[in-house]
Amino acid sequence: MKSKYVQHENSPLREIADLVVEGRQVIGDVEVTEQLWARTLAQGVCKLCSIPYYLNGFGIGDEIRVTSDFVLANTLRTSNQISYRVFISSIAECELIVQELRRLGAEFEPFDSQFMGVTTKTPSQAKSIKVLLQRLAQNRQIEYEDTRSPL
Repeated sequence: MKSKYVQHENSPLREIADLVVEGRQVIGDVEVTEQLWARTLAQGVCKLCSIPYYLNGFGIGDEIRVTSDFVLANTLRTSNQISYRVFISSIAECELIVQELRRLGAEFEPFDSQFMGVTTKTPSQAKSIKVLLQRLAQNRQIEYEDTRSPL
């Protein structure tokens, strides 16, 4: 099995984070280890401060349980934010797509110039952003996935 290691450099809540936790996800024949920023709430309990890129079922603001070696174990309380992983087809279109996401109130965490985590705080934002993502996907400008659903 292949391995991939991912770190979060630009987390929206980095300023309140006080530790890094690891999440692990098998995607096809690749085991992804993702380091996410988190804030300690109690022993073994943290709040995620990053928008997951690859981990399904987790989102920024979720309260999570971690093992003694800071590996993500499970969600204790969900933040109810809707999150997506977005792959932008053309570097030339990245800035326009980012501007449109900002205009709709999305928060995002870029991984590189063509891949980012996107999250919303309210149901109305989620609906507007989903419509935008669907339109962009139909036009083959992006591919996207809901991170609360399985790959």
